[in-house]
Amino acid sequence: MTKMGHQCSTPQEHMELHYKRHKSFDCANQMTAAGPESEINALIELVKSDSSVFSFSKVKPVPEQVKVFNPLNIKPSFLEEFNALDSYTWREENWATTREASNAQVEVVSVSSETLKEVASKKDLTIEKIAAYKFDTSISPPSGIYHELSKRFPNVVFHYTFDVYSEEEKTSGWAIGKAGKIFNRRQYPDSFRDIKIHLTNFSEQWFELDPDEDEDN
Repeated sequence: MTKMGHQCSTPQEHMELHYKRHKSFDCANQMTAAGPESEINALIELVKSDSSVFSFSKVKPVPEQVKVFNPLNIKPSFLEEFNALDSYTWREENWATTREASNAQVEVVSVSSETLKEVASKKDLTIEKIAAYKFDTSISPPSGIYHELSKRFPNVVFHYTFDVYSEEEKTSGWAIGKAGKIFNRRQYPDSFRDIKIHLTNFSEQWFELDPDEDEDN
């Protein structure tokens, strides 16, 4: 499903390129949440930190036990509990990306469209408020964060978009999430390059919540 933009000739070159990717923000993301006003307000407060409008640590905090690598933790019991020996690996396993979001911004609107409300009500959904986040991540979108948020706010419909553009890979895609499930996912072997936040021009497709055939977290 992906297009490789760079082929490594040696293991050393591969490691250098891998390290470079983890030091850069090459994945542009959009997460738009639409739902009841009370849940959208709670979501906005949950993900906000003193330094960012979207902090992954506020959703899935890094355990104190892995924040500093300790060689004494190299034992089966520790790995079974945390599935990681350091914060870098823990974030990769639990966030699906290795660093906090960069350049995060949010736009929030109250829904006034009666047409949109009517379409949503036919699907037993309540759409009163929308919060649209735009941010950059390293290597991949934070699918672990998305999954956690959709479980915590089961009445909210989430729309996720990602666009990876790097030496190693160019790929993009989108998915709809609700109550811990993924719906109508699509992935493309190229980059969108330009992602825009859409707040009002929703289509009925947003509310066609048919389970994805190859669902995962």
